[in-house]
Amino acid sequence: MPNFGSLFYKPKKNDQEVSAKRWNIFSIIGKAIRKTCTVIGAMILISTLLSILLLSTAGNTKKPLPED
Repeated sequence: MPNFGSLFYKPKKNDQEVSAKRWNIFSIIGKAIRKTCTVIGAMILISTLLSILLLSTAGNTKKPLPED
């Protein structure tokens, strides 16, 4: 029976040799730097939002002026 394949699934041929994937140190370092920058950016964003929230709530308290 002929195998006509599919639009989404293409089975690998048996005669193709699957090579072992090597560790690429540059891709590992790049991923680590990318994740570190993402975490630092998230921390800056969260701290900025919290400081804006705290400053906006602290600015709403009005004290009456002392009478002379």
